[in-house]
Amino acid sequence: MGFVAGFDTIPADGLMSDQSYEDAVLSEGITSYLSTRGIRHFMGVGPAIRRGQPKDPCSSSSVYLGATRYHCRETAPNLFAVEGVTIYAPLYGREVGYLSLRDKVVVASFDFDGRTYSIWELEASNGGSQPARAPRIAAFPN
Repeated sequence: MGFVAGFDTIPADGLMSDQSYEDAVLSEGITSYLSTRGIRHFMGVGPAIRRGQPKDPCSSSSVYLGATRYHCRETAPNLFAVEGVTIYAPLYGREVGYLSLRDKVVVASFDFDGRTYSIWELEASNGGSQPARAPRIAAFPN
């Protein structure tokens, strides 16, 4: 999605990330890594997830592709809201931090293969000044 939309994306799903990403995110932690690189958006599944949908990330405590574990809360019977996601350095199998998605603005959503994916806007922790260019997005598909 980021490529088609012209966004600058950083794949971090364990299939496409490289050794330099792994080393940096492991030493810096995910929030510092994203902040220092001007990455202000996160793409993943949600924000609402129905129990039983394909590869339901709210029903599993396992780490998907070695990179993410979603944390959800039930908002209605069989309906969950994504609260946040724990990020892992997949090549090392180590946790590198938690991104809270509760109360974050969803700037775009799309359906693909029976699932809803969204882009959340994360807070700018570098004073809020960003150059005028396409958004940089950390993509953690599930």
